Amino acid sequence: MIEPKSSTAARLGAWTGEGTPLVLFIALGLPAGVIGVAWPHMRASLGAPLAGLGLLLAAFTVGYFVASAGSGPVTFRFGTATLLVGGCALASIGSLGLSLAGQWWIVPLVGLVLGAGSGLIDAAVNAHVSLNRGVRYMGWLHASWALGAALGPPLVVISLAATGSWRASFTALAVAFLAVGLIVGSRRRDWIHTASIQRHAVTTTPVPSEYRRALVVLTCISQNLYRTPRDRSILDETWLVIKAIAIATTLLGLFIFTSGNKEVSRLVVGCSSVFNIITLSGWRAAKRLLVLRRTEAGINVRRALIVGTSRLGRALDRWLNENPQFGYTVCGYLDSRASTDPRVLGTIKDLRKVALAYFVDELFITLPADRELVKHLVLQARQLRLNLKVVPDLYDGLGWHAPLHALGGFPLLELCRQPIPVLGLAIKRAIDILIASIGLILCAPLLGL
Repeated sequence: MIEPKSSTAARLGAWTGEGTPLVLFIALGLPAGVIGVAWPHMRASLGAPLAGLGLLLAAFTVGYFVASAGSGPVTFRFGTATLLVGGCALASIGSLGLSLAGQWWIVPLVGLVLGAGSGLIDAAVNAHVSLNRGVRYMGWLHASWALGAALGPPLVVISLAATGSWRASFTALAVAFLAVGLIVGSRRRDWIHTASIQRHAVTTTPVPSEYRRALVVLTCISQNLYRTPRDRSILDETWLVIKAIAIATTLLGLFIFTSGNKEVSRLVVGCSSVFNIITLSGWRAAKRLLVLRRTEAGINVRRALIVGTSRLGRALDRWLNENPQFGYTVCGYLDSRASTDPRVLGTIKDLRKVALAYFVDELFITLPADRELVKHLVLQARQLRLNLKVVPDLYDGLGWHAPLHALGGFPLLELCRQPIPVLGLAIKRAIDILIASIGLILCAPLLGL
């Protein structure tokens, strides 16, 4: 049986009308997954300060808040479709600006624009869905945001693998927002209902999706997940992801419970959390495997030269070869005296010749080393633009895995530390709470006067 074209077109239009808000929220979730993952590469290429991610997120949040707060009068005057098209345009401009940014100071400015566009989209879609659709659709809407946030990190990984740069991921964001904006603009009639209803009712947005977004970002920052230490294993990083998502989900659940909100499905929140854990852990594992494969293929590998053939220098050479994930390949050694060992490439006086011949990137000085010799090597390394690190004495293994600290301008190697007993600290806190509670109870009559 052949269906009439009008029936097929009507069915396609119905599917498009039902799916457009979900696609909008998938696009809305992409920046949450892209910004944090791309940040280490952005910071390196733009020379951003250490606290630059906080400034970018602050600008994004300010734009988000201002745009969301002012979305009501704009929607009343121009309608939901116009607001969404404008939001998509701003988000597309902000994403493109991040992609083309050549200096650090541009990033917070375009982050403000991206936040404003995202805030307009979030407020408009939430208002429309809460007024015109059911609770089940609202759950799917926020699950779509979680899907977008989960697709963001793989987008950065693909961008790095395909182009060697993070910029292509933000270009893809700009294209996504532009495409969704064109879809909304071509189907303006699907968003007419909100404007007419808002004239007679006050809209309330149930648990804005930015709450969950902010919680996920903050908990991931607290677990140091926006950096990729090479000494962290896949299992360790997966456990940190589980902790971050569990904390964010618990806080969101407490908010929903205490506010008495019935609009958001607890099942959807739980399923979104599980999906986030799987995807965030999966792409991090994939990224580590990709980095390891690139390192084994000799891509982005730092060529190291070890000064000193002592037992410590040999141990460092062996350890770097056994742990390729750190991205080093040892060219050989320099020693104070000439040697027949083929790994010894020359004496310390031959540093310039050896460094240029073997394209050395980094020097490791191992003890014992003369104080004046180290100062001389530092001056030569500066002239040759080489990184230089001094490996301290490990005191027959006592300094293995010992943390390094800085006290003022003094670097300190912590060989022994006596932490506060966890059980004793917990008992002390319990006693403090008990005494404070008893004091409040005894003082209650006085407070009532």
